[in-house]
Amino acid sequence: MLFQELQIGNTRIRNRIAMTAMATNLADISGGVTQAMIDYYGERAKGGAGLIIIENAGITPNGRNGAVQLRCDVLSNVPGLGRLADAIHYFGAKAIIQLQHAGQATRQEYIGELPVGPSPRVETDGRMTGRALSKLEIEQLVQDFAQAAVYAQQAGLDGVEIHAAHAYLLAEFLSPISNRRQDEYGGSLENRARFAVEVIQAVRKRAGRDFIISVRINGVELDEGGLTAQEAAQAAVLMEKAGADLINVSNGFQRHVDSLSAFLPAGWRSVYAEQVKGAVSVPVLTSGGLRKREMMEDILTSGQADLIGVGRQFIADPHWPEKLKRGCPEAISHCLMCNVGCAGNRITGKRSIQCVVNPDVARESAALFAPRPVKKPRRIAVIGAGPAGLTFACEAAGRGHTVHVWERRPQVNGAMRLAASVPGKGGMEAFCRHMEWLAESGTFTITCGCEAGPEEIMAFSPDAVVYCGGSVPNRLDRVVDYSTGKVKTAHEFLETDRHERSGQRVVVIGGGSVGCEVADRLAEDGNFVTIVEMTARVCGGTHDINRRALLERLDEQGVLILTETSLEGMDGDTVLVKQGGVQRRLEADLILVAAGGRGGPPAWFSQLAERGVDCYAIGEGASARPSNIMQAIQEGTALGRTI
Repeated sequence: MLFQELQIGNTRIRNRIAMTAMATNLADISGGVTQAMIDYYGERAKGGAGLIIIENAGITPNGRNGAVQLRCDVLSNVPGLGRLADAIHYFGAKAIIQLQHAGQATRQEYIGELPVGPSPRVETDGRMTGRALSKLEIEQLVQDFAQAAVYAQQAGLDGVEIHAAHAYLLAEFLSPISNRRQDEYGGSLENRARFAVEVIQAVRKRAGRDFIISVRINGVELDEGGLTAQEAAQAAVLMEKAGADLINVSNGFQRHVDSLSAFLPAGWRSVYAEQVKGAVSVPVLTSGGLRKREMMEDILTSGQADLIGVGRQFIADPHWPEKLKRGCPEAISHCLMCNVGCAGNRITGKRSIQCVVNPDVARESAALFAPRPVKKPRRIAVIGAGPAGLTFACEAAGRGHTVHVWERRPQVNGAMRLAASVPGKGGMEAFCRHMEWLAESGTFTITCGCEAGPEEIMAFSPDAVVYCGGSVPNRLDRVVDYSTGKVKTAHEFLETDRHERSGQRVVVIGGGSVGCEVADRLAEDGNFVTIVEMTARVCGGTHDINRRALLERLDEQGVLILTETSLEGMDGDTVLVKQGGVQRRLEADLILVAAGGRGGPPAWFSQLAERGVDCYAIGEGASARPSNIMQAIQEGTALGRTI
């Protein structure tokens, strides 16, 4: 059913897969379309999406949602939007653009004035940080939405999506949390929905019946006292009557970004989409971490929704629908749900969108990154079959080089496989399977379970050697006593301790990402866990969205976190620590060291250069500096395409 056509209003799309709207920060400074944006969306249309919902576009300057945002409120942007529409249509997909006013979710620094909303916003210290719209201003904004829709239609787009979800302006009017008005735009649900209804009616009047109107709503608000699921369904009925052709059910309000957390189960929003679908007759879209075809098909066949919305997976692999359709799911490069390159760049970092597992995001057709066949193939030895090594091997072998990879562990992606064994890492588990598929189906050879030394390498007669050996965990031997049998590194624990522990006292030394994730797994199994961190911040290497979710999990499971606490040593089964000048004794049945790692190639590696071999080191094993998966894949890709 996933690849069956679907009728939305008077428009038919080729399948039930929609790419949901996600800001890219690829617009130019005036909010216009750039070539990078055209290439980005064109690639996803080429990959098999049935409907592409172009990112949130502003409908008026005081509703801007960031330092850079696409705009649909000026005539001069219509030609660029037309080129964008043409690129998407060329590959057979339909395209609508999301129209948005950020309301009080924007910042004064972006718009140069107080943000507007249904009611004044006053901070606890008495500062006013948002003002209420007048009725005249509401009437003008209704026409602004309609005019933006007309511009979209003139550009050749197939429709628009009215953004009435999350914590933006129309959602602020719908929510009883933020809407405290006493006029016809506040109070009852019908009044709170009036603004959105008037926008839909105005768009329909200006654009006609052959133009898709989708409305994105919160199926429920995640904040106490917010919009309920029943109210959301009732609001959807009002919107359908006003002229909506499609209801896109999202979730959240003031904490809507937390719905991107890797700890949420796949398809968790579908129950709210089902409630909306039971109330309306137009198609309903659901989204939320959907990756597996079986779950997508089940949602469609069970009648929970009519259209599957996918966001971050389209960033990770634009061609996943086409790969799924031809029955090759292993070829899909899976989203890790880490939020680093996507949400991290476009929301937190104010930079253009990127992706940990897809180095070509936002530079899809740049000639510099296009791999070219080599004129003179070389023999290349690769040490390490992690993300950097395998990515390099795929790229280099694909260009005609003869590549052999050595991996000391029994399987490829050893470190990532360990990371995938903790909660919230389902995406990494799928990515490991993809990398295994690359190793098995690639044009390079690989030897696992072998610690390659200079003899093995030189027996291959290489022209070049690439070291991607990863890092070695710091053991803190001077402070902890491994001879007791109760001390392990976190990596050793994940690699060898497969049985479930319960009811034990566990002390984790190091409150970085690894330490907190291992603590989460142990606490989930019913152990009493204490994290000892020398700095003031724990879980610093994780993006804020997943970090908040992880810290909430640790708190709910009773994990004790001691920050600004130094490790002093051991006394038998007791860990000695010092916090604020006061020594504490922590009884432990198990002590795990998660104190980072050190990298760098072995001493003999540099000697190969003296024997006429070109030597490269990439990824975490390149030096003692910290690294991450994104950097490893980017470095492997760049070297593989240029060597």
